[in-house]
Amino acid sequence: MLKTCLLLLFFFSFAVEQPTFSERSTPKTIVVPASFLPLTLEELTADTIVPIAILEQKSKNVFEKYGIDFQGNCYDCDLANLKISRQKLIFTNVCDATQSIALKVLFIKKLNNQIIIGTPNSQWILFKVAKEGVYQLKIEGNRMIKEGFKVSAFFTLNKKLRQFKVHDCGDFQG
Repeated sequence: MLKTCLLLLFFFSFAVEQPTFSERSTPKTIVVPASFLPLTLEELTADTIVPIAILEQKSKNVFEKYGIDFQGNCYDCDLANLKISRQKLIFTNVCDATQSIALKVLFIKKLNNQIIIGTPNSQWILFKVAKEGVYQLKIEGNRMIKEGFKVSAFFTLNKKLRQFKVHDCGDFQG
């Protein structure tokens, strides 16, 4: 029975496409809808932001709509947590905290309801999409650093993660 459940979870994780970014994506101009919520740099630098994914698109409950990405956290173990400071963006693998990379921050600016972080090869643009602490990330330029550090489209603060829907990794190492 456990094997059947794990196989169904495994199959479902491939059937649902999650918005993530890859190195091969072409940079696009980002248009910011007026509906994004106010955002401050302080709320993003206060804690590590951790990847989440849309699990139930139609749910009105933010904590059920978003949750931990089973594929990236349990099976592939290739997602990255993100720590933001005025000097660096530090990416840490979700399954192995000893694996990390840092990008030098050239500038940080607040424009409307977004925070724009400039690095040597890209701009990282964060929007707050839910008052419960859900942030969306758009990247212009070089989208990824290296294997094992896939960047999710959605994040939340580490301290809020327990409120979101969580899949048990079961026998996986994540």
